[in-house]
Amino acid sequence: MKMKRTFNIATGGICAAVCAVMLIISAGISFGQYTAAVLAGLILHIMSYKTGTGTALCSYVAASVAAFVFSADRSGLFLFIILTGYYPVLRSLICVRMGKKTAIIIIIKLLFSCITGTLYVMTFLFVLNIRPAFVLFEDKILAAVMIISYIVLFFIYDTALYLFEKSYKLKIISFLDRIIR
Repeated sequence: MKMKRTFNIATGGICAAVCAVMLIISAGISFGQYTAAVLAGLILHIMSYKTGTGTALCSYVAASVAAFVFSADRSGLFLFIILTGYYPVLRSLICVRMGKKTAIIIIIKLLFSCITGTLYVMTFLFVLNIRPAFVLFEDKILAAVMIISYIVLFFIYDTALYLFEKSYKLKIISFLDRIIR
């Protein structure tokens, strides 16, 4: 039991370091800020199945803090912190707890996307004061359009996570099992 616990802690530290390095390096690539945030979330998603949700969430916190301290790019980092870092871990937990109750899962995801979308847009518009160059509307209309587009992108991201689980998760976990043995 103690060996498994040590293995989980070591795996969590390695995954947190890989996620943080991906987020830090992503500042040098033009489209890399969002790609690195999504890939780091996928690493945590695989890790949640391998080591458990507690270790994955601890790795998420460690990667977020390390990337926040050392990263020059804030937009990809905030996307990782607000959505792509912990949502894959929570998604697996929600789907396991709810089972086949599709209506309840959709309602939970819609509420979750509205809350995180509002946080993400308000962070950009009012905290970081980042606005598009073609601002034609008032801040309220722009915020509403951005929140709606965030919700659409959230469900596209959720569908991509589902397809990733369905297609590649078992293959990657079996590959990791062969490497560890």
